[in-house]
Amino acid sequence: MLKEWFLMISLFLVFSVFFSRSCLSSNESMLNGSFEQGVLNPDGWSLSSGTGDWEKEGSDGVHSISVTGTGATDVSNYWKCDSYKLSPNQTYRISFMTRVSPDSSGGSVITGSNVVNRDYSIGTQWEKRSFVFTSPTDTSGAYLRFGQWQKKGKVWFDDISINPVISIYQRKDDLQLGSGERIQNGKYTFRHDLNGEGSNSARVLYSHTAGFNSNRLDSKQ
Repeated sequence: MLKEWFLMISLFLVFSVFFSRSCLSSNESMLNGSFEQGVLNPDGWSLSSGTGDWEKEGSDGVHSISVTGTGATDVSNYWKCDSYKLSPNQTYRISFMTRVSPDSSGGSVITGSNVVNRDYSIGTQWEKRSFVFTSPTDTSGAYLRFGQWQKKGKVWFDDISINPVISIYQRKDDLQLGSGERIQNGKYTFRHDLNGEGSNSARVLYSHTAGFNSNRLDSKQ
């Protein structure tokens, strides 16, 4: 009987690992973050509005995507991923390459998703950027997006990847502590850095319904 239990547990673990890897591989395929797949447009991506291109150059490979802004107030456009679905209450790491044209000015490069966005100021050479975020409880209308807001000039994106992650926290005696948590002289404090790599993610976060924009929670997201 004990051997049968061990066999069942082993099979369950093997299946779990296989299933996880299969899902990850499937999601990566649906993402098409290198933009190498497509005919007239990159598979799985669509332009929201304005000017944008499926470029015949990239940071790695032969394709990337771009948007061009006019610098007009409150005007944004972006490439939206129609094929990748965010899971609720999941922590992710998103990474990408990006650059801007030499004549670009003002505004911001917008990255991430419509529920968790991070603005960047980018140079004219390809740069890798990455951050961690936790999705809200309702992701039914969530999608990945990369573009510009109020920016004049052109912005490129390439090698976009997104993967679920599990946070590992430091221990103090018998307690686990995450970023922003501190115990000193018997007093516990928590002060989260929303500007940090973890954005809205924190060990003490159970779930949330708020949007996030760069360094602040946003109820309008």
